[in-house]
Amino acid sequence: VYVRTEKGVLFEVKPHVRIPRTYKRFSGIILQLIQKLNITAVGKCEKVLRVIKNPVTNYFHVNSRKIGFSNSSDKLVKMRKYIDVVGDDVNLVFVVGAMVHGKIELDYIDDFIAISGYPLSAAMCIARITEALADKWSIL
Repeated sequence: VYVRTEKGVLFEVKPHVRIPRTYKRFSGIILQLIQKLNITAVGKCEKVLRVIKNPVTNYFHVNSRKIGFSNSSDKLVKMRKYIDVVGDDVNLVFVVGAMVHGKIELDYIDDFIAISGYPLSAAMCIARITEALADKWSIL
């Protein structure tokens, strides 16, 4: 997972990181990340969060399809059907905005889709994506 802040700072989140539950602890971790450029797991020497160099496209696979999400897109799709059409040889990159206002405006997006006629939170959007992928890959 890659996160880009409003100020353009890009950081990588490892899959096994445990995000703090409280806002106070979370903001402390993010402040530490920006100051020290990485966060190491407690009791280990593994970096679970680290600031990385822009642009994010440097970290995508060559054969990747970049999909942006916006409820203002004219292309309203069911996520499961959309995922089913994509071949297994294509790496998917999902670009989800987590901002209160505005929309994703990136030149590297291959396809803009809407998965609801209503605005969704980033968490709900990601939940629909992961559910569709779990169905496709028969993960129970």
